[in-house]
Amino acid sequence: MKFTGRVGVFGGREVEPDLYNETIEIGRRLAKANFLVFCGGANGVMEAIAKGVSENDGTIIGILKGIDPEEGNEYLTIPIATNMGIGRNPLITYNCDVGLAIGGKNGTLSEIAYMLQLDKPIIGYKSWIIDRMDQALSIDEIFVKLMAIRMDNSMAQISIHGRVQGVWFRVFTRNQGIRFHINGWVKNMADGSVYCEAQGTEENIRLFLHELRRGPELGKVEHVNVSYTQTHEVYTEFQIKH
Repeated sequence: MKFTGRVGVFGGREVEPDLYNETIEIGRRLAKANFLVFCGGANGVMEAIAKGVSENDGTIIGILKGIDPEEGNEYLTIPIATNMGIGRNPLITYNCDVGLAIGGKNGTLSEIAYMLQLDKPIIGYKSWIIDRMDQALSIDEIFVKLMAIRMDNSMAQISIHGRVQGVWFRVFTRNQGIRFHINGWVKNMADGSVYCEAQGTEENIRLFLHELRRGPELGKVEHVNVSYTQTHEVYTEFQIKH
């Protein structure tokens, strides 16, 4: 299933009733916009976002602190037990394209820090005020900012020619995509080239292309053809196609 994007929602176990209800509405709208949503899976903001997502038949994944999937709130689509305690916080940030911090205390602050360390965009709503974190003053503004971040992605169509066929080159390409936060796919073509669709920020695609032109030790890249197109489909991972 293709999603609009992956959103990690961060917030505390303690939340005022008004913010709890607002978070439910945010969850409903995330599901309606077809975002895949990640959270910590517990109570408070995490429960409210899961409740909203589930009400609109969306998908909400809870990354839990403990060893029992049943410890998550009742609204989760997929609870994932980690037995990592607060060490599970970075797992949420690794799996999302953009973060949304709602309220929260020190645990939320740590998740914000991980997002910034990973150079991933994050939006705050009634949460911490931190440099490099965008702030939304209303629910409508959250979604304006989310869609602006999504549309910031470019799509590069890449043909690589030379001694490049073989699973080793496709694995190299996928690994570089993961390294530079690129989503898309790569496959061998009948003419002996390798074709790749790469989706990400303009700067990350530039870095990705630099590594492809260098190629792995086993290969010999002769030339790379690149064209850019408007993003219509949003990829959520980098795949090797056969």
